[in-house]
Amino acid sequence: MLIGEIVEQLNGDETTTTIGKKLNRNKTTISKALKELGYEYVNSTKLWTFVGEGEPPTGTNIVDVIGTSKPRTSPQKDNKPTSKVNTPDASNGLTVDDIRVLKAIVKQYNEGATTIEVDDTLHSRIIQLDPDAKRTRKTVFLNEEVSSQLDGFSKRNRVNNSDIVELAVMDFIERYKN
Repeated sequence: MLIGEIVEQLNGDETTTTIGKKLNRNKTTISKALKELGYEYVNSTKLWTFVGEGEPPTGTNIVDVIGTSKPRTSPQKDNKPTSKVNTPDASNGLTVDDIRVLKAIVKQYNEGATTIEVDDTLHSRIIQLDPDAKRTRKTVFLNEEVSSQLDGFSKRNRVNNSDIVELAVMDFIERYKN
């Protein structure tokens, strides 16, 4: 796509996000490329204007500026494959682990299982919690280090702190009920 076409569309009704999607690029990549070529977004006029020296490079192809390779994803350390268990699939928002659990359920259903058994992963245990159960609010005090570990774990695994605490208390009671 030519720079002139991009600027014309941006000054029309398009955004850098929509242009980026058309080119399979991030909106930041598009705006950085335009700025490199001498264009500037003017807030007062809400337009991209050429402020560089010489003639505007309207005939330049954007691919020549940003390159032909795909945008880099997060670098892998030590060339080890990264785990995609909790990486959401952009098309449907499910993680690979969620999809695996759902496939197991469908397979058991198709095989005519009277009860469906799912392995004991964190997400599957959380799914099995009763969402309609009456909830009560409890205030607990945690060591700062434990609290930050809980927050980090919750964020990495995309789960609620309360679900983790509920499962932990259930496991604790089961283990020490006698």
